[in-house]
Amino acid sequence: MLLAEGHAYCGVRSVEVSPDHKLLAYSVDVMAYQTYDIYIKDLNTNTINRAVEGYDGTIVWGRDAETLFYVTQDAAHRSHKVWSHLMGAPQSDNTSLFTEDDEMLFADLLKTSSGRFLGVQYTVEHWQNELLISTNRDGDVNFKLMSVPLHIVLDKQKAAQNSQWTPVFSYDPTVKVESVICFESFFVLNGRQDSLTQRWICGRDSNNSTWHRTRLNMPETIYSLGTAKNVEYATTKFRYTYSSLTTPLQTVEYDFISNKTAILKETPVPH
Repeated sequence: MLLAEGHAYCGVRSVEVSPDHKLLAYSVDVMAYQTYDIYIKDLNTNTINRAVEGYDGTIVWGRDAETLFYVTQDAAHRSHKVWSHLMGAPQSDNTSLFTEDDEMLFADLLKTSSGRFLGVQYTVEHWQNELLISTNRDGDVNFKLMSVPLHIVLDKQKAAQNSQWTPVFSYDPTVKVESVICFESFFVLNGRQDSLTQRWICGRDSNNSTWHRTRLNMPETIYSLGTAKNVEYATTKFRYTYSSLTTPLQTVEYDFISNKTAILKETPVPH
């Protein structure tokens, strides 16, 4: 499939397969203006249809292959409005779900690791029977992690009050909370402390009453740390990348059960 043919410019931002693996959604910009159109390819018949015109390139499937979510831009080219699109319906029938009116902020769209929920304004992840929310509410500029029971979220009246949010860990101004990666039995908190990128392994104790977190120890004092591909949700292992001025790039796997790490791959160093 040649997308650039007949165009002076062609850029592809997102390529997403539907949950039932029957459809492929991809976004294409042929004007070099970072404004994209969504195309849907039927992987059984190879037919292609343009579903959405003029948006920022974000594509998130719903829980099935019937609904697609995307974000449009305002006159200043700021991503600000979240929409839902039903397969086969005209774009004029799409539903506006959320608008970010503050011109200092951008709207983004993420799906939780469990695939059950979409987060719009804050970074929201689904873990077991609650949602984990990275937020700067109450003036906590370095963000903090809060939780809310799932049954509260699913109750529209109670969810609107957001009074049921509780801190997972006390706010620490020396820690910059950036994001959360959730797995079935534990989650990883991504952030910064002591001017370095850090990863904390988190969860609840055996009686499910107290939160706990353990910072992953690195073998050197100065290093570069990143997150590798973690596509399995029902796993006890977390993969990350590590390198330093004296250590080549490594892919490392941490085992939540044994509390041990193993180097899976290391970039060869030419002699």
